[in-house]
Amino acid sequence: MKIERVYTDWIEPRSYGCKRCDYQSTNRKVVEQHLRLEHRELFDEAAWQERVEQTSAPAATATPGPPANGMRAGREVIFYTDAGTWDNGTKKQRSRLAVWDSRNAAIVLDEELPGTTNNEAEYAAIIAALERAREDGLAQVLVRSDSQLCVNQIKGQWQIKEERLRPLRDRAARLLKASGGRIEWVPREANHAGIYLEKTKDRRPRPLP
Repeated sequence: MKIERVYTDWIEPRSYGCKRCDYQSTNRKVVEQHLRLEHRELFDEAAWQERVEQTSAPAATATPGPPANGMRAGREVIFYTDAGTWDNGTKKQRSRLAVWDSRNAAIVLDEELPGTTNNEAEYAAIIAALERAREDGLAQVLVRSDSQLCVNQIKGQWQIKEERLRPLRDRAARLLKASGGRIEWVPREANHAGIYLEKTKDRRPRPLP
């Protein structure tokens, strides 16, 4: 899949440096997140190339079967997203996101983020879920977040007062529209991703399949 090739093509395999700029980290997941946030054009180009190849490919003659991901056609996939920032304003400041997927009924993304504000981290979690939906070719997606600011800005109901959030809001809105999906607010106590982060905030992100 061309989307995955972005990581292979633009991350140094040993130093985990970004080939597009001078950003470096000892954690590959952090550099992947950096690419998604700072070099979105790479993913846009890869997605466009993939669509071109799909539309130009000859029609399959085999008898249609179930979707490749094993889901029933038309079934809505739900992603719960959350992110947190701790030790704000100190040298220990850190951010982390998590995404819960209804297909697995489990956390599928658990990543550290480069230095971000809490709102930027919340947007990063939503974008990560929507990119997962795009990579998996999902047609119906529901994203649930406990960030009222992000949800209402993506819906166009709240103004964007911090300009640094505008590109994140615009990307999230584009991905949501492309998937034919929707987003809604949920209280934190009903957010599977938020519950997970609250329980694991004192440990490092764990590797996920």
